[in-house]
Parts: sequence; structure tokens; C-alpha cells
Amino acid sequence: MKKTLPADDRFSIIADAAQDAMIMMDSVGRVSFWNDAAERVFGFEREEVLGEMLHDIVAPKQYHQIFQKAFRHFQINGTGDAVGKTLELAALKKDGTTFQVDLSMSAVNIGGKWHALGIIRDVTQKKEEQTRLTRYSEDLKRSNEELEQFASIASHDLQEPLRKIISFGDRVRERYADVLDETGKDYLKRMSSAAKRMQSMIDDLLMLSRITTRAQPFKPVNLTNIIKECISDLEIRIEKSMGKVEFEELPVIEADEVQMRQLFSNLISNGLKYHRPDIPPQIRIFLDKRDGMTINIHVSDNGIGFEKEYAEKVFLPFFRLHGRSQYEGSGIGLAICRKISERHKGKIEVRSEPEKGSVFTVTLPKLQEGENVK
Repeated sequence: MKKTLPADDRFSIIADAAQDAMIMMDSVGRVSFWNDAAERVFGFEREEVLGEMLHDIVAPKQYHQIFQKAFRHFQINGTGDAVGKTLELAALKKDGTTFQVDLSMSAVNIGGKWHALGIIRDVTQKKEEQTRLTRYSEDLKRSNEELEQFASIASHDLQEPLRKIISFGDRVRERYADVLDETGKDYLKRMSSAAKRMQSMIDDLLMLSRITTRAQPFKPVNLTNIIKECISDLEIRIEKSMGKVEFEELPVIEADEVQMRQLFSNLISNGLKYHRPDIPPQIRIFLDKRDGMTINIHVSDNGIGFEKEYAEKVFLPFFRLHGRSQYEGSGIGLAICRKISERHKGKIEVRSEPEKGSVFTVTLPKLQEGENVK
């Protein structure tokens, strides 16, 4: 016959294997059990505490009367404010160090008498981490506010001289065209073009910086209507390129309406811009995931495409696969698309092959959580 350990011995072995401190007290608060983890947490050996009042050993003085009152009530019926709950308290180590613990208290009836079983976890490191994260969050919020202020000031201060450069360049071209030779006219054209590019880059950077700082609350947005509006806004470009944009019915999701319009306008514009010579652009917008909590929206084109090694780089600000002489733009449109997707707790990816077009996939949740939802 196998020899089994007495119940008390089995409990001691299990309790001593626990990572959290386990302490048992009788109905008046005297320590009757103290596991190995309690020795590590508090620094007291088991022999030092057995039979002693728990609050005299590990509780700061301000808690002593509370403990005494609680146990006077507890010994009658095994109930109390702390029983069945987890409380965050200050505790004392043997060396007098104060630290934070989570205390979970349960009532146990043994031989008709109530005993209290406390499971205690040192949460000092967790509290320090929470404090660090709170401080980091506050610093980040302050940094974002300063960045937005800087971006607004920089935008205004930079835009004004650029407007003057463009304006005076136009005046020179209008009034002194017959004085300038071809080289002078070429210089003037390059100067004006560079100023306009800089103006566009500043506008795009400001837009990128405001995706989170000046965002609108999430609300129900009909994506089909968004696509129709984008196509209407791009009507002239579509006709000029002899392009075609097809789309299927899209769902209603919780989103920032302005940013959804920006996202899909950028993707459609991308398909119109990077088309192959003498081949009209064809853009198709469709779903492949209709159920569940997220949707996948694909925006495909028949354009020039690119090598798969650039699938991540194309979303970086100012990254360009082609020179400005070939394709206009600041190189920040897809970076804006990614930031909008991430703000909506989604993502954007792309598959592409040279001369076979690209497929951008936007994954978005149908519902948003948090204080930014109307």
C-alpha cells in the first residue's frame, strides 16, 4: 500500500512551492502558517512569526487598529470587508522597508473556528513600472503637443517666404520674359518648381503630424459613400488618364470620416499616378473578408508595380522609387495611409510585381474602443 502524506503535510508542501506568500492566521490574527515565499517576501523566518499577531510584524502602525477591529468581527462569523477581495496595501519587511503588496484574503473554517488565509504578492516592481509608464505617457503627450505647435509655427514661417518666392517668380516671368534669355527662363522655372515642391512637402508633413493630434472622434462611416466621394473628387484626373475605378459595396464601420477619405483618396491617386505608358489605369476596390470583427479592403491597380523588397519601404516618409521628373508628389502619401490605418488599430500592406500592378490591403476593425468613439 502506498503511504500518503497527512492532509496538513500535503498543504504545506503545496504552499511552500507557491511563488506568492501564503499566511494563515487564527480568528484573532495570530500567525499559524508561514510558507517559504513569505520568508522571501518579508524576510522573517517561520519560527520568528508563528504565534505572533500578524499586524504587529508586517503592518505599518497606521493599519494596526484597522486589523484589530477587523479580526474582532471576523472571529464571530468569518466575514469582513477584506474577505473575498484583493486589496493593495503597504507592508513592512523585517529590515523596516515599506513596500506595496496585493493581499487576497479568504475565510477557512477549521474545527468550528474561523481562520484567515492571506495570499500576498509583492507588487513593488509592478507599481514602479506603472509609474514609469504613466510618466512616459505624460512625456509623450507633452512631446506631441510641442511637436504639433512646432509643426504649425514652422509651417506658417516656412510657407510665407515660399509664397513670396513663387509670387515674385511669377512677376519676373510675366514682366521680364522678353529680357530673359532661355537660360534665365529655365532657372526661373526651376526655382518656381522647387518652391512649389517645398510648399507641397510642408503641407504633407503638417498633415502627417496632425493625424493623431487633430483627429476627429470615431463614428459610423459608410465606406461606400467615402469611395464615391473620392472618385468624384478625382474625376478630372480619371478622365485625363482615361482610367477606370470599380468598387463593390463596402460596409459601415466606426472610423474618422475625414481620415478614411484621405486614406482611400491617396490609394486611388496612387493607382492613377503610377500607370504604365499607353495603358489606361484600372483600379478595383473590393472585400475578401466580410465576417468577424475586422474587414480587409483591397485596392488593386494594373500599374508599373515594383519589386517585393520595397513592400515596407514604400510606406516610409519621402521614400521614392522613381525620380520627380517621372512622377510628381512628395513621397509621403503612403506614409499617411499607414499612420491613418494604425490610428484606427488596423494595418496596411502591399503586394506588387514589376509591370503587373499592386494590391494594397487595408485591414480595419468594424468597431473601435475607447474615449474617441462618439
